[in-house]
Amino acid sequence: MDKGEGLPRNAGMTALAARHAEIAALMPRDQKIIFLDYPLGKNVGDLLIMLGTLYFFKTHGLSIRLSRNLRNTEPRGRLPIGEGDTIVLQGGGNFGDLYPHIQNYRERIIDEYPDHRILIFPQTIFYQNKELFARAAERINRHPDLTFFVRDTVSAEMARPYFGERVRLVPDMAHQLWPALREATLSPDNEGDRIPPLFFMRDDEEAGKSYPAVDVYRDAFVDWADVNANSLRIWKRLFEGLAVAENRFGFSLHSERLYFDIIRREVERVARRMGRHPVWVTSRLHGFIMGLLLGKPVFAVDNSYGKLSSYISTWQNEISPVVLIASDAEAISAMKFVNGARTTRKALWTSYSDAHQMVGG
Repeated sequence: MDKGEGLPRNAGMTALAARHAEIAALMPRDQKIIFLDYPLGKNVGDLLIMLGTLYFFKTHGLSIRLSRNLRNTEPRGRLPIGEGDTIVLQGGGNFGDLYPHIQNYRERIIDEYPDHRILIFPQTIFYQNKELFARAAERINRHPDLTFFVRDTVSAEMARPYFGERVRLVPDMAHQLWPALREATLSPDNEGDRIPPLFFMRDDEEAGKSYPAVDVYRDAFVDWADVNANSLRIWKRLFEGLAVAENRFGFSLHSERLYFDIIRREVERVARRMGRHPVWVTSRLHGFIMGLLLGKPVFAVDNSYGKLSSYISTWQNEISPVVLIASDAEAISAMKFVNGARTTRKALWTSYSDAHQMVGG
C-alpha cells in the first residue's frame, strides 16, 4: 500500500461501519429478527461483537422478536418464530472445527428452519480438517435462503468455492461501536504520566509465533481474564444458570434486555481500564479492534492461523496506519518504539507508522 492511500483514522472507522449497510439491505424493517448464539462469557471480544450487532439493529430500525444463546435455545423445531422472521447467527471467529459445539449449533439451526431467511453474520473460517468443511458446506447449502458474511478475504476465498454468491465480505460487527465506545470511555489526558504500554496477548490454543523482542515483556502480558472485572464473571455465572433453568423447565424469563444492558456497562468498564495505556501490543483480533475503537496506536502480532494479518490486509485502507509485527526485525523496531512510548503523541505514532508500513507494501 502506498503511503497516504488509506483514509484518516476517523473517516476509515466510519467507513467500516457503513459497510454493514449491505447486511441491512437483506433485512426488511417490517420483519422481526431472531438473534441466536449471543455469547454468555467473559471473552470481551465476543461481547464486543454482540454489542456491535445490537447497535446495528438499533441504527437500522430492526426489531428483535427474541434472542437466544446456546444454553437456552428451545428443543429442536420449537423456537417461537413468526412467519417471515429473519434468523441472525452471531458473527465471530468460531466457524470451523476449533469450536465444534458452536458450529454444531449453527448447523442445527440451519437444518431446522429452511423456511426462514438466515444470515450468518461476519465470521473468520478455520478448519484443521478440510473434509469437515466440505461436509458442513454441503449441509448448509441445502438451505434455500442463506447468506454467509465473512470478515476477511482469506475466509472469502475459502468459502466461495462452496457457497458461491451466498458469500459477502464485510467487516467485523464490533466496528458499529465507533465512535460510541470511545465517547463512553474517554479518560483524562495522560500526557506526562508514565503509564506503561499494554501487552494484550493470547494465552490459549490460538496463540501464534513468539518473537524474542516481544517476549522480553512477558511478565506484563495480560489476556481477557486479567483485565475483566470480577463482576463480569459473576454476571456470566448468573445468566448461565438462568439459561440452563429456562432450557430445563421450558420457559423464558425474557432477561436478554437486562443482560445486554449489564454487559454494555461491563465492557465499557474493561475498555476504560485498558484505555489508560497509551500504546497497545496485541495478538487478539478484538484487542486490535478495541484499540482502534479507542483511538490507540496498535501493534498487531498474528494468532496461530493468520486471523489478524488476514483481517488487517483486507481492511488496510480503512484502518491505516497500522503496524503488523511479522518478523524478528519488525519486532525489534516496534519494541524500541514501545519502550519509549510512555506518552504516545499522535504525531510521533503517525511518523513511525508511515515509516514502517508492514501491511500490503
